[in-house]
Order: sequence, then C-alpha cells, then structure tokens
Amino acid sequence: MLVGHFPLEGPGAEDDYAVYGNFFNQNRHEALFQGEGNVAIYSNLFVNEHGDAIRIQPHNDIPRRILIAYNTILAAGAGISVLQKEGAPTFPQLVTANAVFAGVALAGGSQTDNVAGPLSEASAFLNAPFAPLGQLDLFPRGGLAGTGSSGAHPPEPFLDWEKDFNGRDRVPGSIGAYSGRGTNPGWRPRLDLKPG
Repeated sequence: MLVGHFPLEGPGAEDDYAVYGNFFNQNRHEALFQGEGNVAIYSNLFVNEHGDAIRIQPHNDIPRRILIAYNTILAAGAGISVLQKEGAPTFPQLVTANAVFAGVALAGGSQTDNVAGPLSEASAFLNAPFAPLGQLDLFPRGGLAGTGSSGAHPPEPFLDWEKDFNGRDRVPGSIGAYSGRGTNPGWRPRLDLKPG
C-alpha cells in the first residue's frame, strides 16, 4: 500500500491518513506499507517473510506528521523505517507501543515503549507467529502486555484509536495490535474479509 501527500497548501493540506485495523500480508518486491505526508498507522498486523513492513520516506514530497502505534509486525527485512529528506523541516514522527520482530526492527522517528527483537524471537512473545494463514495467531502469549508502555500516550483524534485489532477496548500498558494476553478472542488472519 502506498499513500502520498495531500495538497501542500490550502484545503486538505492538514488532513491525515488513518490506516488501522488491517492485516497486511507478504510482498516479494516492496514494503507492505509506504507513505509520506501526514500518516497515522495503528492497530494493524504486518507479516512479510520476503522483506520490509513499514517504510515512511520521501516520494513525491516528504513525511510530515507521522504516528506509528500499536502495530504487531513480523518482517524478514526492516520492521519500521522512518526516513526523512536531508534538510527537511522537523515534524513530530512518533513510533510507539509497537511489537516488532524483524531483521532490523526500528529505524528513525522518535521511538518509545516498543518491544523489538529479531524475527526468530517472535514465537517467545506471540501465540503462533509462523503458522499458516487461518492458524496464524499474533496475539501475545503474555510477554507484551504491560512490558514498558507507560500508557501515557495522549488520545489522538483518529477513529477507533482506543480499539485494538479485534475491536476491543485497549487496556493501559498495551504493546502491539492486541490488548490482552493468552487466548485470542478474535479473528485469525487469513486472506478474507475481516468480520465486523
């Protein structure tokens, strides 16, 4: 998925993309998500055994206000990369409360309260991260919830910001796309429409 910038001035210049509640699965040639402009990415699942998951970088313009929060990511390449054009103005670019297991977990942005490690460690934290679709389960075993997030992140004006991937209320201290630990009470990712 690629999202580009909105108009640089006038109506729409301050609008945001809000990308949430999605399952992104496999891309052999590019990152699963690429973007610039004003982007909020939250409560998503990303799985890419071929390369990168999220790349925020200049394309036709530059990354501006960026918020990447409460995502669960498995990637052979980069998990989350926030790259800026040299000499570009400074914008808030927060990467927080994500669970990232990747070749290079995090690069760039203002990073806080993330759980990050190599892809090989995902099974120590998640129920069934390497299972086939339909059995794939990225719900925390118990090691993510409450492991560092202060819960002090201010509420954002984005739709369903307070909901996890399953559409349940997020509890304070959550890390990653799900709120809770143990048995996943929701949908198992597959190539089909997510219910609800």
